[in-house]
Amino acid sequence: MQRHNAIREGVIAGMIGAAAVALWFFILDVVQGRLFFTPAALGSGFLRGARGIGEVEISTVTVGGYTLVHIMAFALVGVLAASLIHAAEKRPVILLGAILL
Repeated sequence: MQRHNAIREGVIAGMIGAAAVALWFFILDVVQGRLFFTPAALGSGFLRGARGIGEVEISTVTVGGYTLVHIMAFALVGVLAASLIHAAEKRPVILLGAILL
């Protein structure tokens, strides 16, 4: 049986998830004619404390900063999920707890 690495597998799964979500919002932004608006809005709110649409700043700093947060969050969730799955292989009751969580 091949050994599994929860960190490697989790990061890969997280990157796939992050790319899928980013692509979805990129498509929505292109259709609406507001390129990079979604990551700029999230970045402006998260990094600069923007409270309304008028405060959204579409810049490299806001888009890039939020993209880094987005990638790290998905990687962290991926590693957590992979770790739970690997632990559940040894103790199936953990899987039930993870599902309920």
